[in-house]
Amino acid sequence: MIEIAIFASNMQVIISTSTALQIITGLESHICVVMSLLDALLFLMIHYKGAKNIEFFFIGLMAIMTVMFLTNMIVSSPDMKQLALGAVTPYIPPGSFGACLGLMGSVMMPANLYL
Repeated sequence: MIEIAIFASNMQVIISTSTALQIITGLESHICVVMSLLDALLFLMIHYKGAKNIEFFFIGLMAIMTVMFLTNMIVSSPDMKQLALGAVTPYIPPGSFGACLGLMGSVMMPANLYL
């Protein structure tokens, strides 16, 4: 019964994941919804195998994200001086306040819906 409540509370995540999959892959929306639902069920099945298994699964996902981030960083070769300066003294460049506000909204909105 708890799993059904958890699953129902994550409907906005399933819908947004299926929308992202549709944008990335170009597949039809109902196929992306099924893929998203299967992904949620995969997490539940891994959880039943034990907490250690789901911890290792998430460690693997974080390792993949780290490798992809570093690869993207190497390929794009940003100006390291500007990168370090931005890490120490962050600022919003002129004309980009709307983009920054949209980014903050997209990060905060799912957490606010959950709360």
